[in-house]
Amino acid sequence: MEPDASSKDVPPIRVAAVDDHPILLDGIAAYFARHAPDITLVAAAEDVDTLLAGPPIASSAGATAALVVPALFAPALGVITGLAIGRTVARLGGATAHAEAERSVTLAAEAARQAREELHSRRLADLGEAIVPLLTDVASGRCTSDDPGVRERARLLDGAVRDEIHLPGVLDRSARELLSRVRGEDCAVFIQSDSDDPHPPAFLRLLLTTALNCGPTPHELYLTVNATQGGVRASLVLLPGHEVRARALREAVAEAVTGSVVENSLSSTWVEADIRAT
Repeated sequence: MEPDASSKDVPPIRVAAVDDHPILLDGIAAYFARHAPDITLVAAAEDVDTLLAGPPIASSAGATAALVVPALFAPALGVITGLAIGRTVARLGGATAHAEAERSVTLAAEAARQAREELHSRRLADLGEAIVPLLTDVASGRCTSDDPGVRERARLLDGAVRDEIHLPGVLDRSARELLSRVRGEDCAVFIQSDSDDPHPPAFLRLLLTTALNCGPTPHELYLTVNATQGGVRASLVLLPGHEVRARALREAVAEAVTGSVVENSLSSTWVEADIRAT
């Protein structure tokens, strides 16, 4: 098939590029190679002197200049350079935006971690206000470790410290006092967590305060917090069961989260709720 006569009359497009940004020159070369195969980038350099003094691209220096200079000032170069610049800027801009988004996420996570550590430190400092006087009394001889009252204070403080270890930063002063009170009334309290970040603390406090403020003091309380994909699962079991307590828990949990279960029987009341991380 004979080639189109009009194509024989189209002269080859040759361009030369001068810019002091190597990345931009690389972007222009890549754009021509991928999107404009009919355009030949005959030379590229940081300035015109370097371009003309570079390796010859024709049989002589004069021929090189004759080829490069018209290409350097070709009308098509401005348009094509603009396209190459636009694509390069878009690509670099996208990479910058992605890096900035990742940086923001990292900074937010670090800020949340620092806030939790500061809260945990404040909770331990609060506990220290109760532990240090007890140790001071024993060390000074004002009371002895054999004293039943001292042993009871030590038992309750031991439970409070264990609670803070398992639920760092979750229990405020009022929640600790409530747990101490029910322990003093012979309620066995067991708190376990395999989550490094047992959040949200407000919901976990809600479970405990609602369970212990409604109905008689239970004989046993079990609170377990397990890490799940994208959140935590809180499970609360109280022995024996109590309908008033179960009703109060059902109402409180329904207002706080979705997808929760509250059941009650004569032997136990139990709650299970999945909390999404925020």
